[in-house]
Amino acid sequence: MLTILAINAAVLAACFVALWLICLGTRDVTPVDSFWAWGMLVMAASTFVQAEGDPTRMLMLLAICGLWAARLGTFMLWRWRSHGPDRRYSALLGKAQQHKGWSFARASGQLVFATQAPLLFIVCLPVQLGQIDAAPPVGTLGMIGASIALFGIAFETIGDAQLVAFKAKPENQGKLMTSGLWRYTRHPN
Repeated sequence: MLTILAINAAVLAACFVALWLICLGTRDVTPVDSFWAWGMLVMAASTFVQAEGDPTRMLMLLAICGLWAARLGTFMLWRWRSHGPDRRYSALLGKAQQHKGWSFARASGQLVFATQAPLLFIVCLPVQLGQIDAAPPVGTLGMIGASIALFGIAFETIGDAQLVAFKAKPENQGKLMTSGLWRYTRHPN
């Protein structure tokens, strides 16, 4: 188990370093949000090829993680490409550069990538450990959990689509959406 987790940590670190180097060229760290989802799939897939757990559970966890990553990762990538850099990252990095005298490389590496990589690894522990354990096989509770996960993915997908449609209407400019599924999917709505 520790070997699998160590290999996964190394794979994730390599992915984050590669993404950081790409972001240095663009001077925009916003793609890290999209990679958060895809990185979870990388952890699930890395475990899948290494572990010898229950095949049904392994496939179920990989598939659910893949659906979730495709939904959120693609949405975040679309949002970045259509809306540009995330102003929160710009403000965070701007403060570090202006007040601390840090370079973009140091600020982005230390404040964004070096903090998000370990957090992502920790958040991914369930999809990693769930594939490593060989017993017990997936039962009723596991199927209920998978159903809830699939419902949640569909719910968030619909909520995001409703928000995009809401924001596309000029009369909603500057307004907060408080209707549809969106009001149940995000704070502070």
